[in-house]
Amino acid sequence: MLLPKPQSLALMFGLSICSFTGSGQDYLLDSSRIEVSVTSQNADYLEFSPVFYNNGLLFVTTANKSKKNNRIFDIAYTPILADDMLGAATLFEKLNTKYQEGPLAVKSNRQSVFITRSSLEKAKPIVDSLGFNRLSIYEVSLTAKNSKDTILPFNNPKFSCVHPTLSLDEQRLYFSSDRPGGFGGFDIWYSEKEGGKWGEPVNLGKNVNSESNELFPILYQDSILFFSSNRSAMGVSMGLDVYLCRLNIGQTKRLPSPINTNQDDFGLILSPSGKSGYFSSNRAGSDDIYKYELKEPKRPKKIHFGLSFFEKKLLDAGLFQEIPVPDVLVKLVSPDEQLRSTTNSAGAVSFDILPKTKYKVLFSKEQYEPDSLVVVDSQDFMKKIYLKAKEKPCLTYSGRVTAMDGAGLKEVSITITDAVQNLKITTISDTHGDYEFCLSPKVENYTIDATKQGFLPYQVQLTTKQKPSFSLIPVPSNSSKPSFVLENIYYDFNDSKIKESSADELIRLAQILKEYPAINILLVAYTDSRGTKKYNERLARHRARAAKAFLVEQGIDGDRIKPVGRGEVNIRNRCKNGVNCSEEEHQYNRRTEVIFRNKPVEFGAAQKRVTISQY
Repeated sequence: MLLPKPQSLALMFGLSICSFTGSGQDYLLDSSRIEVSVTSQNADYLEFSPVFYNNGLLFVTTANKSKKNNRIFDIAYTPILADDMLGAATLFEKLNTKYQEGPLAVKSNRQSVFITRSSLEKAKPIVDSLGFNRLSIYEVSLTAKNSKDTILPFNNPKFSCVHPTLSLDEQRLYFSSDRPGGFGGFDIWYSEKEGGKWGEPVNLGKNVNSESNELFPILYQDSILFFSSNRSAMGVSMGLDVYLCRLNIGQTKRLPSPINTNQDDFGLILSPSGKSGYFSSNRAGSDDIYKYELKEPKRPKKIHFGLSFFEKKLLDAGLFQEIPVPDVLVKLVSPDEQLRSTTNSAGAVSFDILPKTKYKVLFSKEQYEPDSLVVVDSQDFMKKIYLKAKEKPCLTYSGRVTAMDGAGLKEVSITITDAVQNLKITTISDTHGDYEFCLSPKVENYTIDATKQGFLPYQVQLTTKQKPSFSLIPVPSNSSKPSFVLENIYYDFNDSKIKESSADELIRLAQILKEYPAINILLVAYTDSRGTKKYNERLARHRARAAKAFLVEQGIDGDRIKPVGRGEVNIRNRCKNGVNCSEEEHQYNRRTEVIFRNKPVEFGAAQKRVTISQY
């Protein structure tokens, strides 16, 4: 195919609709695997740009002798026979007109095609100033009796659009065009279909296009683009050559011989098997269709390769004994194969591998640390490998950090330091105040440091038998002292005896006081509104003293606790004197408030680090 000027680049290449999922596109880069032969279609007239259609090929031909100009291109069909050979060709009249018909892209439903045809104005071909036909891309139905050509909206009589090829979802159309805005003569462009309409074309960019001509695009599996270009190769001006571009990484490579020659080579498609295909070339003097096959690679003779696995057992005087390890799972992985086996009773395993090939060796057994290495054939023959026994799994501990009212504190930074190796583990409490960490079974004692903005820092030394849960005290301001309400310390009406269900709250308060031994508190008890004011004050004092007595029983020094009875003041809901309320509403007012007595400047002493015994 002669290419004197960009305007003379006539009708070519379309789309393969095969669904091959192998790696044929990679084999096409290895000349040793490609074998090319002519097909039975090749004759005196031109034949090029095949596409798959109904167990055969559609292609462009000048075989129609009934036309006055035997250089007029039409579409023909040929069936694919056994061994991928081609049968007798016939003109495909549904697509042929009295003007030029070019390469086409077949839609997956096979009911319509996108085809290159002459651009027409008043039913006559449009030619440029040099007398060359302008070409456009049309969509044509194959099922309608009187099919109507629909010219795509991005065509323009001032330039040509040729060689359509479709994405798998048929929402993107690639094509070649000499429209303005490209890099050279003909570039490869694409148009997206949105809302049923084809959008403004986008240039595919410099990874594909050059100052020369890029033609015959075919999209393969939406990631590989085959196309042809007459750009120079290795500094030498060449005819059209077939290139492969990996669109996802922008990598373009020229296919080797025998696909490419010093003549024009173009229109390459892969068969459904991926082991063969077709392309066009004028290597014999005129444009013809050639078949190519991808041969299985010749594999070299394999060599024997062995490994032995041992565990070292220390003996006296620094000596050690090699103990074979059976049943080790061993995998060998190379770019071409994966092998696996297990060691025998002597700890040995062997494989037959390819020479001069890099293998990654992965090995594992439950009680040993998994590992890997890289070997290259006989240089590592019978290599010894020493396995490392796994350390015993760590033990998991979980705790909770709370505020003084018992609510979980999130985003507390917690550092655990073990007393054996002084290793530190840092974790963060979750939205519920919960956290978890893992210690070696060898650890018996560890330290917890907890910090959160707005709270006093906290440190505690624990044994693995103790609970790693604790509370943080807010940093006091100059105008207030930390306080909180023991919501769940309840009393029966007209009684100062603490309910058994309230014991957990007071035990938690005792824990806080043990964690912060420098802090002293007020226990302020309140009653509901029933009864006289004087009676309620006396009842509240008795209740506060009962709470203090409970804390003293838990080991808290009584001098640190001052009980106060406030009676029915500070009612927290609507249940004031004379209001009819439920028992639950009245009970809400029978509460005990904890107020820290220390002055703000004294809280520095409250941060003293202490060791807490088991409570």
